[in-house]
Amino acid sequence: MTVSDLLKDPSAQTIQSVLPQGVTLMACNLAAASASSYWLLKQQEKNNVTWATLRIAPHLTWLLHAVQIIIFWQKDTGLTRLAELLNHEFSGNFRNKFFKLSK
Repeated sequence: MTVSDLLKDPSAQTIQSVLPQGVTLMACNLAAASASSYWLLKQQEKNNVTWATLRIAPHLTWLLHAVQIIIFWQKDTGLTRLAELLNHEFSGNFRNKFFKLSK
């Protein structure tokens, strides 16, 4: 699936619409069994590229010490609620969740 295909998805459109300037949606993995989704975010500031994973899930069970942006969201609460949760998260100190790839 290409990024343009991905952006046809309503959830992806919601996420993309609230991302801070300089952060773009690059890929996703949808876990059908748990209704969780995992999104790869790219942040570019001049020549510095960093990455983060955004986890959106209807449950809190996850890896201990995982460094991710995590949103607890029940799909039946709607995309407006998802946008509210994302806006709240991105208004805080989320940039410490981005990492740089080693060579």
